[in-house]
Amino acid sequence: MYSEAIWEKIVTNKDLDLPTQQELLAQFRCDEIANLAFVTFKDSIKDFRHPIESGQLVDNLGPQMKQIRDIAISKCPCRMSDVKRIVERGGKISKGISFNDNRFIESFDKDASRYHPEVYKRKRAEVLTKANSMLESFFVGQLKNLHKKAVAQFSSELQQALKKDGAEFGAVSTIAKDNATAFFLRGAKAIKLEETDWEYEEEQFQLEQDLHEFAATQREKEIGKMLTSLEKQIKKDLEDPIKLALDHPGPGMWGRVITAYHQTMSGAETLLHKRAKTFELGQEEQQTLEDNLRRQGWVLLTMKIQEESVDGLLLYKLLNRFEEKFQRDERGLPRVWKPDDDIDTPFRKARDEV
Repeated sequence: MYSEAIWEKIVTNKDLDLPTQQELLAQFRCDEIANLAFVTFKDSIKDFRHPIESGQLVDNLGPQMKQIRDIAISKCPCRMSDVKRIVERGGKISKGISFNDNRFIESFDKDASRYHPEVYKRKRAEVLTKANSMLESFFVGQLKNLHKKAVAQFSSELQQALKKDGAEFGAVSTIAKDNATAFFLRGAKAIKLEETDWEYEEEQFQLEQDLHEFAATQREKEIGKMLTSLEKQIKKDLEDPIKLALDHPGPGMWGRVITAYHQTMSGAETLLHKRAKTFELGQEEQQTLEDNLRRQGWVLLTMKIQEESVDGLLLYKLLNRFEEKFQRDERGLPRVWKPDDDIDTPFRKARDEV
């Protein structure tokens, strides 16, 4: 009587919400089917791990994961046929009804319609969550590999584009950046499965940051190359005018030197402005480059003057100058000396001029 009283309390208490025999059977069978399905599921996805962890991109990873997951889920629902097979092996659905009873199918349909949809939905959600959780590591790994591949693609495309004559850094950098981002997005969208909360926006944001930093670093290198090229051009353009001016000293020599310097720098600054536009520089950045170029131009000028003024070379210039004034007359013609000619006067005049 005590046990019956307890049982009566349990049965009549709706808050306990005890599962029916059908629900318990469906839950048990679904768990059993799910466990068997996951054995095959794990075996099917194990080949993804090594290539992804080694940094490779797995072709058609998204469709493959979806197919494997869908096969696993399709084996897990608590379908009526699964429950029927339990009954065929001697199981009972409810009191007084078995497979040998002709009323089984009709009674099962009536009773199961209240429970199986809920059990099925709940178990299916659990299986889907578990499968997605196991596949998510491959999704994340493939995203990182896509990230690395996109950066490598950006670098390669940018380098190739910059080798072409007339390439503008700003334009080719934007194109390469857009192509790399598009490559990443195509790959990311292809591996995002339905019925998941997987996101790739954070990785996309990080990729864009990395591309921006890489482009900035590359831009600094290209600006450095541009300045080096301009400095070489300045040095070349100063070579002959400075040498010529110092080889023929006299009034206005330093004026010719400074004039040559200003002309050379004017051409270099014009070229700097033209090339700077391709880098999309700000006004302050461009002004800094101009100041640095002028400073370096002055250094190159003084270096050239010092080079032309070293002791040995200066002596050589003086001797050439002396010979030119002593051995040639005012018309620039070679002198023909006679025994009675005055040699001392032309000598002193040439020496004084030197």
